[in-house]
Amino acid sequence: MLRVRNALILFMSCLAIGGILAGCGNASTSSKEVKTTKQVAASEQESSVQSSSTKEDESKSESTDESTDGDMESGNITDLRTVGQSIDDEDYGIITLINTFNGDTTKEHGKTTVSFNDFQVLKFEPKDKDQRDFSDFEHVGQKYYVLRFKMNVKNNDTKKLLVQGLSEIDINSTSADQSLQVEDDGATDADAEISVNPGVTKSVVIEVLLTESQVQSLNKISLTIGEIDNKSYDTETEESDPINIPLD
Repeated sequence: MLRVRNALILFMSCLAIGGILAGCGNASTSSKEVKTTKQVAASEQESSVQSSSTKEDESKSESTDESTDGDMESGNITDLRTVGQSIDDEDYGIITLINTFNGDTTKEHGKTTVSFNDFQVLKFEPKDKDQRDFSDFEHVGQKYYVLRFKMNVKNNDTKKLLVQGLSEIDINSTSADQSLQVEDDGATDADAEISVNPGVTKSVVIEVLLTESQVQSLNKISLTIGEIDNKSYDTETEESDPINIPLD
């Protein structure tokens, strides 16, 4: 009987020890599972932060690229207001404002008042043969320079007058090689007729082709206004004396 009781006690002790060991094992496994879950969560959070950071960097990079691409704007000559500013014109190529001059001048000529203003030097850089051929001037190269200004004619008479543009243009005392009168409908020679109704002021743009050396030394221009005719082409006023305009 005593042996049976001792065996029973031994059996119960073994069961108790087994239970304790199993509990420790489960606790260890649970601890490992919790630790692993936390590590996974931390890893996912870190990955999310890195992904967000990468997207921000890509967004900044795209923004920078867009800003760089936008440095050269499309437009036309009238958009140029600041020296060094350039535009990409679909017909003429790259146009850059090289210089501006204060040469505002007014002259009474017969029954008209003629004024000149907005003197600019522009550099044209055609990008291909088509743009070179489109130039208003003949035989231009990869780049060429133009002096551009406005001529404003006010008719003080009671009848229409026909002003024969500019009959002579001298750059630094040298006769201009090529000069044009430019309006919305195209370009003609600088001495082309300007028809002005009574009491009206008509403006045209004058363009003069310059050499590179003239650009560097440009300091004055001399303009001679053409004769004035009536609508029957009878001359009412002869051409003017040369008007010397310092450019500074």
